[in-house]
Amino acid sequence: MSKARASDNVTMNEQMMEVLSVAWKELPSMMGEDWEPMKKKILAGLANMEGMDDPADDYLVKMLAEMFADYPYVLQMLNDVTNNVTGQYRPEFEVVMPEPEMEEAEVEFDEEFEEMPATESAEIDFDDGARDFQPIPDAPHVPDDANYYLVPVHFATNRKRDKRYKLQRSFTGRRSNELTYGLAHVSMPKTHVPGNLEGPSRWRREKADPNRHVLVMSLDVLDKGGFVASANQSLANAEQDEALVYIHGYNVSFGGALRLTAQIATDIGFKGLAITYSWPSFTKTLRYLGDEANIKHGQTFFDEFLEMIVKDLNVSKIHLLAHSMGNRLLTQGMSTISQEALSGKLGQVIFASPDVDKGIFAQRAKKYAGKAERYTLYINESDLALELSQFLHGFARAGERDEDPLVVDPVETIDATNIDSSFLGHNFYQRNQTVLGDIMNLVFKNLSPDDRDNLKAVAGTKRYWELF
Repeated sequence: MSKARASDNVTMNEQMMEVLSVAWKELPSMMGEDWEPMKKKILAGLANMEGMDDPADDYLVKMLAEMFADYPYVLQMLNDVTNNVTGQYRPEFEVVMPEPEMEEAEVEFDEEFEEMPATESAEIDFDDGARDFQPIPDAPHVPDDANYYLVPVHFATNRKRDKRYKLQRSFTGRRSNELTYGLAHVSMPKTHVPGNLEGPSRWRREKADPNRHVLVMSLDVLDKGGFVASANQSLANAEQDEALVYIHGYNVSFGGALRLTAQIATDIGFKGLAITYSWPSFTKTLRYLGDEANIKHGQTFFDEFLEMIVKDLNVSKIHLLAHSMGNRLLTQGMSTISQEALSGKLGQVIFASPDVDKGIFAQRAKKYAGKAERYTLYINESDLALELSQFLHGFARAGERDEDPLVVDPVETIDATNIDSSFLGHNFYQRNQTVLGDIMNLVFKNLSPDDRDNLKAVAGTKRYWELF
């Protein structure tokens, strides 16, 4: 497979990262005491790969085949997962299995792998050019016999725009030196299953269909005044006069952020204003350091956006949900904005698997008191993405569940290790229905952990809660 990414294609290295993430939870039980030293070798290999300008397209599959050469049952498992992910077996993982002296235990997988959706959306013509007079855009027509409805998602982004492309591809992974605002409409199939982000299969080159897939169906770029007017009109017509703002993590496209926002809002039953803040991620597995530089560059824009929505939107409450690297924007923004500027409008502030230095998170949290109704931190022990981040930085991440989980006032820490996690053990906040239900109880009822279902307190000097 070519390293050049086609619109409906991915590189072999990206496929193998998905394979490794699915297998990650099985490896400790399969390898026993050999797992910890092997894990360090894998993380070192991934870190080395991250530093390469142009790794060979089969670098990762060869690396794993060499590392697990003495573990035939692991290679067999990797090959099975590879076939599940990509639709084909890899010859590098093929082994002649020895005859067992006794019956071996069958490895059972905790979760069924769900193929990651394509980033392409339906090819729909639209005019998203800047206008001297900007009427509030209409939603695209939905046929009477359609099996989907539309979720409006307002957005702000400091991504650079490329007008040669349609819809979400018009915003790239490159930086802009100004904020761009707009409104998108995302299809939500009536058959949507909570926790899923239905999309066309990249491996089968499946055609995008809004009756079955979550797709960006329209996109209009607005100036700041047009954004505020459109958002306030949506609020006037909504069942809730509240806003839910989603800040995505590393390796997420602009369209992916819009789709995730629509999915999360739908799955928690949110009936207010859904907003995406999208910073310029390169949307490539091996551009972690580039994403890290981009998010640092974008802090000023996020701070400007946060102050604007608090000041200009006719909302009673604003709820903020950040994932992974997106928490760097949110934690810093919350530490610098004044309590007076927030005007009592902040409701729930949710930090999901934050890829933030644990010590820095604790320092910033000291400035949060009184600025929001409640702060919630979701952590997870089975998080490959954060383990790799810790290896790269040399310091623990706030979203990791280790021997000393982060507990700092006024943030309430929720350990999601014991629930069925997801891709990389990193996306459970939007894939697991138990977590989505917990977020729903936060947003709609502002319940304390002691009053929410599926939570139990962990005794000790530092009080936190486990999801079950």
